[in-house]
This record gives sequence, C-alpha cells and structure tokens, in this order.
Amino acid sequence: MHNLNAYKIKQPEETALSKKKNDAFNDDQKKFSSDKKLWKAFKRGNEDAFIIIYKKYIDGLYSFGRQFCNKELTEDLIQDMFIQLREKRKELPDITNSIRSFLFQCLKRRIFNSKKKKQPIMKTNLWEGLDFEITVSIDEVIMLNEQKRMDIQKVEEALKTLPKKYREVVYYYFHLGMGYNEIKEVLNFSNVKSARNMVYKVIKKIKKKVSKK
Repeated sequence: MHNLNAYKIKQPEETALSKKKNDAFNDDQKKFSSDKKLWKAFKRGNEDAFIIIYKKYIDGLYSFGRQFCNKELTEDLIQDMFIQLREKRKELPDITNSIRSFLFQCLKRRIFNSKKKKQPIMKTNLWEGLDFEITVSIDEVIMLNEQKRMDIQKVEEALKTLPKKYREVVYYYFHLGMGYNEIKEVLNFSNVKSARNMVYKVIKKIKKKVSKK
C-alpha cells in the first residue's frame, strides 16, 4: 500500500489530522459526488480535494508505472507529477469524465519523456519505446471462456504473445476495470467505439491463440 509518506512530496497539513479530523475528512469526501466536482474543487485550491485525489489514485498510478519502469523512477515520476499538478492546478483542463484516466495520461507522458531522454534515437511510436511487462491474474480474464474451463496455462501463454499495445488494453480493461470511455482517454483514441473495438479484438485474439494450443 502506497501513501503520502512513501514520497518526498511535501505533505499537506491535513495528512497529520487526528482521528476526529480524519472522520471529518471522510465526511468532506462525501461532498464531492462526482469526479467533475472533485476536480473543480481541487482546481480552486481545496486541499481536501487534493488529498482525496492523491489517496484515491496513488496505488493505481504506482502499479501502472511499474509496468514500464523500476520502483525508484516510478516514485520520482509520480512525485514530480503531483507537485506540478498542485502548482499549476488553475491551468489544468476541466475533467468531464474521469480523473483516473487523466492522471494515467499524465504519468504515461512523463514515462515516455523520461525514456526518450535516455534513448534519444528511440522511435516516436510509444509502443516501440515502452515495455509493458504486464502480469494479469487469470481470474481477471476467466470471463473470456463462457464455460470457465479455459486452460489457465494456455491463457498465460496467450497473454505473453500479445503485442505491447494489446497487453496494455488487457491491463486497463480486466485488471483495473476501466470502461471504454476511460480506455479511450488513456490511449488517446478519437472515440469510444475505437476503444470498444480494441477490447473486442484483444479478446478475440486471446481466444484464437488458446484454441490453437
């Protein structure tokens, strides 16, 4: 479990609250009934909103970052990202759908830029530059087989043979439970239909590979 203490980021005063204040904090969290309201409050300078966003998404961001790079770099990039978000909050775009997908986009861009600095001649195609070393629980993809009799080893082997971009889709859809709208935003697709088609294509490829074995 990752928390504010795991990073060098300056912690807001609210993170040292007593139990009574933590209860009040939980009550404050209920005030933000949607991502849109939470993000709007954060942009206006609400520190409770910042803490909620950090605590809600830090674990997912860390897990996502570790698919691409080592522990130290992941922590540094997340730290820098939150510092910049906090400093430039008023300049950030409005969120209409998902804070999570926006944060994943931000972190993914930082990872890409970091890799690019270390490898200047790297192709501009993101998939050529990043190794998505995904490990997905078989329980998360068991739905691929209606009778639930799919050979686990075959599924594991099929996942390993998927291209990087497809493995990333598997991670978002099955592991994180992202919907088509979020996948569209993270992968920068032009529309939801493209995200849906990509998910269907991945499922079809896995089934096809498994049936051949």
